[in-house]
Amino acid sequence: MDLKFGQYWLRRSERQLLGLEGQLELSARSFDILSLLLSKPDEVIGKAELFDVVWAGMVVEENTLQVHISALRKTLDAGMITTVHGRGYKYTGPQPVAVSTDLNPGNPAGVAASDEPHPMLAMSSGKKVPITGGCLCGEIRYRITEPALDTCFCHCRMCQKFSGSPFTVGSVYASDAISFTKGEPKLYKSSPFAERGFCAKCGSSLIYRPLTPPVSPDWEGWTLIYTGSLDNPVANVPTWHLGVESQMPWLDLQLAERRVRCQDSPDLVEAWAAFNLPVP
Repeated sequence: MDLKFGQYWLRRSERQLLGLEGQLELSARSFDILSLLLSKPDEVIGKAELFDVVWAGMVVEENTLQVHISALRKTLDAGMITTVHGRGYKYTGPQPVAVSTDLNPGNPAGVAASDEPHPMLAMSSGKKVPITGGCLCGEIRYRITEPALDTCFCHCRMCQKFSGSPFTVGSVYASDAISFTKGEPKLYKSSPFAERGFCAKCGSSLIYRPLTPPVSPDWEGWTLIYTGSLDNPVANVPTWHLGVESQMPWLDLQLAERRVRCQDSPDLVEAWAAFNLPVP
């Protein structure tokens, strides 16, 4: 069941927090903390329980929890989350009310939701709901106002070295739909026609995009966001593989049947050929 508390609506199935103006920016961990606090509004939730539920099986520093509590306090009305010194945290706002996930959050009286799809629209204002994300340390944050055009795995050696991982997952968005709301990535020109962006403080891989001027029309107007940097990356499911000539032989990925070598990608071949270079 979803929960309504005061002017807010916690949509558990969609992992969204809605306010009067539409969806509010909230990281995945902050969402889980809020959900747990709301589920036990009359209880003090100890730090140990919060760590066990939100970071199950992981070792994290205690100040990580404090950062997320601070973010929740900035998002919600004052006084909704109280620190009980020596014990933990307690939700102290309006009593949460369970509501059906089948109801429209814009009509809490109980009017049934419309069957009309509107995947990126806010419930109250009709504006596109932003997709948000950022780096590990929080120095860089971004917002995206349009849905992804494509999401794929990449096994090429450049992506392996940039990420330090056997492969990357990236989601392509229209460049003009992306804005950095805090900080800017440091850029590295990784090829004659493209650059990669990362956080200079924590090293998080963030973007891959064409240089200006573009080497060809195919290399213009888009930016790849490394999907793991999204606050809620679950919905961005990869549909194909690129760079499979460099895929690790011990890596068994069953998701997505289409598998393409870099040398069989026409736009990559054309871009490298413009500089009289073969596809690496």
